[in-house]
Amino acid sequence: MTKKFIMILLAGIIAFLLVNSYYTVEYGVSVYSYYFDSQKLTDAELSYLREKGVLNYGADYNAPPLKSVNETTGQYEGVVIDYLNALSLEIGVNIKTHPMLWHEALNAVKEGTIDFCDMHPSKARSEFYDFTVPIYHQSGAILVNRSDDKIHSPDDLEGTTIAAIKDDYVIEHVQITYKNVAILEYNDLNQAVEALTLGKVDAVLGEESVLHYHIVNESLADRFEMLDASLYEREAVFGVPKGNTLLLSILNKGIKRLERKQTMSLISKKWSPLVTKDVGSQSITKLIQYALLIILLISIFFYLWNVELKKEVSRQTSALRQSNNILETTFNGLTNHLLLLVDENCCVVETNNTFCQFIGAERQAVIGKHCHEIEGLLGINCTDCPVKTCLETHKIKRLEIQFQNRLFTVQAYPIEPDFKHANSILLMFEDVTELKLSERQLRQSSKMAAIGQLSAGIAHEIRTPLGIIRNSAYLLKKMSTDERALNSIETIDNATTRANKIIDNLLNFSRISDYEQMTLNVKAFVSNLLKLNEKGFKDQGIEVSVEIPDELEKSLYPEPLKHILINLIDNAKDAMADCPRGGKLTLSAEEKSPFLIITIKDTGSGIAPEHLDTIFDPFFTTKPQGKGTGLGLYIAYNEAKKIGGHITVDETSNAGTCFKLTLNTEQKELSHE
Repeated sequence: MTKKFIMILLAGIIAFLLVNSYYTVEYGVSVYSYYFDSQKLTDAELSYLREKGVLNYGADYNAPPLKSVNETTGQYEGVVIDYLNALSLEIGVNIKTHPMLWHEALNAVKEGTIDFCDMHPSKARSEFYDFTVPIYHQSGAILVNRSDDKIHSPDDLEGTTIAAIKDDYVIEHVQITYKNVAILEYNDLNQAVEALTLGKVDAVLGEESVLHYHIVNESLADRFEMLDASLYEREAVFGVPKGNTLLLSILNKGIKRLERKQTMSLISKKWSPLVTKDVGSQSITKLIQYALLIILLISIFFYLWNVELKKEVSRQTSALRQSNNILETTFNGLTNHLLLLVDENCCVVETNNTFCQFIGAERQAVIGKHCHEIEGLLGINCTDCPVKTCLETHKIKRLEIQFQNRLFTVQAYPIEPDFKHANSILLMFEDVTELKLSERQLRQSSKMAAIGQLSAGIAHEIRTPLGIIRNSAYLLKKMSTDERALNSIETIDNATTRANKIIDNLLNFSRISDYEQMTLNVKAFVSNLLKLNEKGFKDQGIEVSVEIPDELEKSLYPEPLKHILINLIDNAKDAMADCPRGGKLTLSAEEKSPFLIITIKDTGSGIAPEHLDTIFDPFFTTKPQGKGTGLGLYIAYNEAKKIGGHITVDETSNAGTCFKLTLNTEQKELSHE
């Protein structure tokens, strides 16, 4: 299927290139432009032409064969004039020509008194004019006196004096290209050639077709010559006043229509072949380029085909040798397992790449070694060796081992080449650490969910009798005057209040309320929570530090976040209750996209290592009786999970405790695990 697709694709590309080359050579445009590049005038463009009525073109009055006033007939004629007549028919509007001095024509377009003229585009001119697509091609030429042996190439112009028509592009080219060339500007070519005749200048610079036409028609070939080397080769365009986008679009569409008809090539045959490029040689060049490209594509096709054939041969050869290479195929194909083949003497016969990468050794360095010579993973007690057991029982042996804080299952499979004696064993090691952790987390999540449901039910059931107790205590307090009785009633009331607080925490844990996201300034949010405990911090002499950037804002769930932080802050305050100097509470936050990490660090007594696995269990507390309910961290842990976060703790005994709350700020939905 792949080979057929590649062959069809390459055949299609080759066919397209052949067709495109034909259209490029025949019509001067790509096949796409010929069929899909619409040159139809829009309503806005047609309206513009109706309002104008006539378009005004201005240019040099004496620059044959491009354009000039015929002294005999008085007509303005030439290559560009014939082209304008054809363009007029294409865009459906009369184009009136205005012969004038060249620099006057440029100024007239700039000032908007005429609509356009033809010119060479340049960076300097682009400040005042917008340019159409190219209409004809011109080369810059150098005219010198045959008797002058000073200039033989464009490089010899440095340090000379040259003549040019005022504001001609050749002046800009000379100023950019040469450092020391004096330029004398004249109104027309006759004046420039006269200056060359009188020796005022060393050369006349201008358009090749114009200089050639002048030499031939004025019979000056015996006195002057044009150098073979050109100054430049550039396309000529129509220039319109800067910002006149409608006129620019109209002219471009007309020019592209004429390109399809090869109008300029036909006109240049009448006047001068120097106005356009050599279409024949250009066509041959393009055909050669396309032919080379097609040859390259065919070569690529055969190369890919050959590669596919080699792969097919390789696959067939591999299939024939499959029985001899089954161990290698099996071993290296199971990238999630560490595999070893050992003999009855516990020496390694074969291994896979995954095992070699795991222990950091080359395959040849492992093969032949006794299992005890391989450090770590196989260094197990020989009394419980799965290889020995498997050899003795001819049965599959399974066990678990620990290595580098990872848990592996080891399975030993007897290999029986003759179906009678197991003289080799296949050992398969699988890292099941993540699986065991996932199972443990699943059990913990299930336990938390069950306790949550139980807590909600108990809370609602207990609140009713507590209300009766509190009301009865209130009535007894009003009725009794005995001090001992009043003290007992006060004790009942305090116990009832504490029980109600426990119930409130239970109810807050078991239901979701006001879980709406909003953008919070993290520092302001944390600071407001700290104010709730301001008096308690002051009484205990606790120093509070908030190290959160002022500009840190994130989309968070304010209600559950408030419960989480209040519980963590209360725990930190209680942990520093026995500090002789009060202690220090530090809250910080950092952004690690897409996560926000809030750290609550205290200098209290810390958490004992044996308690780290149980601090998030319900009703677990290390506080004295009556000081804690054991639900604070449990509720905080579950609230964090609901909003897509988690809480971790760094145990630093005798130096305090550091809790880290990590929140996913891109989570848009609550988790109901």
